[in-house]
Amino acid sequence: MSGLLQKQDDTSKLIERKGDIKPKNTFSRNSLFSADEPITKKKSISKEKQTTLRVSETVSLDIKSLMLLTDTSNANEMLTILLDHYQTDLSVEEIAEFKQIKKILGKNK
Repeated sequence: MSGLLQKQDDTSKLIERKGDIKPKNTFSRNSLFSADEPITKKKSISKEKQTTLRVSETVSLDIKSLMLLTDTSNANEMLTILLDHYQTDLSVEEIAEFKQIKKILGKNK
């Protein structure tokens, strides 16, 4: 306990340096903020707002199978083809009603 009351030598707590430490990579202000760097933009498939559609597992498998069969890149293209094909079978009155309902539903969002 007498060792706790005695002053300790402060030189024993100092950290010894073994040389200059240099960073692996160095940057200058010009290399960080140069205008020569190409700006990469993400390629957007469509500019329309996207949403999620919940379907059963069997419908999902059907859509994926049709996508492979018709060589479409995504479900949006496949559903667009299916909707266009379905609309060709509608009568003139049904097409007008379809467009009106679509317009009303679009305003509600």
